[in-house]
Amino acid sequence: MMLGVSLGENHILQPSSMRTFIVIFLSRRRQWKVTNDKHCVLYPLRAYEDRVHLFFECNFSTRIWNYLQIDWTGGNGDLQDIVAATRRSFPHPFFMEVMITASWNIWIIRNAFIFRNEKPTFRKWKCNFVHDSHLLKHRIKAKHLDRYMGWLSSLP
Repeated sequence: MMLGVSLGENHILQPSSMRTFIVIFLSRRRQWKVTNDKHCVLYPLRAYEDRVHLFFECNFSTRIWNYLQIDWTGGNGDLQDIVAATRRSFPHPFFMEVMITASWNIWIIRNAFIFRNEKPTFRKWKCNFVHDSHLLKHRIKAKHLDRYMGWLSSLP
């Protein structure tokens, strides 16, 4: 259990930088003070950036969740409840791995724009996500590996 969210029996430990990200992601902190600008760099309408906006409401992240066929409409508004409801609706035992890898790569794309002025693109996110997901396959339990690889290869 991490910060009140059960990661389940299928959870695998991530590299230390990703574990740090998970703590940030699940923390109750509303905004990250990286720059003086508090607006989302991935959203052209310059919405206020907090974790809910960045990972769930931003057009960039919404496109990603639609691509992964993950629907975040469940729960009662609390992030942990939303994650738990979405996990129950995801038809595979590796939801947390997919969610964390997708979110991690949203974070990477965001930071690449802020720190290196790299244009955020869905194509770059997808390339990074697929790469990280293939690396992750070596840590998936053997009984779930075929299902995981089948799901990954079924993505358009």
